[in-house]
Order: sequence, then structure tokens, then C-alpha cells
Amino acid sequence: MRAISLQSGSNGNCVYVETDGVGLVFDAGISGRQAELRLAACGRDIRRAAAMGDISDNADWRTAIQEQGVLNAKASQMADELLRARPIERSMVSTSQVSIGSRVTVENTATGEQATYAILGPWDSDAERGIIAYLAPLAKAFLRHGVGEEATFTHAGEETAYRIVAIESALEE
Repeated sequence: MRAISLQSGSNGNCVYVETDGVGLVFDAGISGRQAELRLAACGRDIRRAAAMGDISDNADWRTAIQEQGVLNAKASQMADELLRARPIERSMVSTSQVSIGSRVTVENTATGEQATYAILGPWDSDAERGIIAYLAPLAKAFLRHGVGEEATFTHAGEETAYRIVAIESALEE
């Protein structure tokens, strides 16, 4: 099994995403090293606040303890998720139908306007770069559709039809 680095600009970090009982690993916005550094900084903040003496009314100490608790909980959750994770490989991405890991070009059937979206994990979303989470309603409308098929998306009571123009892997370099 080989892990791949997605091109989201965060230096090849990963996040676990589970769908239909299958765990997938996607790029994320914070590396394990960054989390380590934040935890170390919290520890220093706690020691510094404790060194001031009475910590019963010390807001800095309370804030650092709360942040440390949040970071420890996130780290524990990520460790648990990573135990169940399986990396997504380029070979797993279908180009016959839109799937997680696809880059899809669609055409609005009413206006003829085309747009291209990469369908990735929730932490990879970046509207400016055309990256949408597979959990987003627009992505859900495209999933499992092939080239030439129409997908309908309803937003704020307005229905828009799109034709799938092209499907390729979003994981290609």
C-alpha cells in the first residue's frame, strides 16, 4: 500500500475520511508536527502561568489548560481515525463516473457556462481553487454520474441541471 500526497498546499499532511465503512486518507491543513508544536507551546504556557504563583484566578493558565485539552482530544481522535484509515490510491479513482478523488468538468445546461471541480475530503475544500468536499450538496449531485449524463442540483429552492463534460483524476500531478 502506498500513501499519496494530494496537492492542497499543506505539504502532504493527511486526514481520515470514512464513507460506507471504508476509511480514506486525504490531505489536511495541519501536520502532526504543527500539532506537536502547539501542544508544546501549551505546556510552556501552563508552566509559565503556574510559575506566577496562585493559579486559581489565572486566566492565562485556564486558557492554556483548555487549549491543551482540546488539542489532546483532537490528537486522540486523529490517532484513532488513522488506525482505521486506508490511503486512497490513484488506481482507486474512477474516470468512468464521478467519485471521491475526481476532477469533473460540468456545463450548466441553461447557460452553457462550464466549471471544473475537484471532489476531495472535507478539510480540503477551497472554493477559490474549485475544490469541494464530497459531502457538499453540489458534489453529492455529481457523484456516480458519467460523462454525458445530467446531474440536478437544488439550492435555495432553485434547481440547476449540469451535464458532465469530463472526468479525470484529481490526484494526478
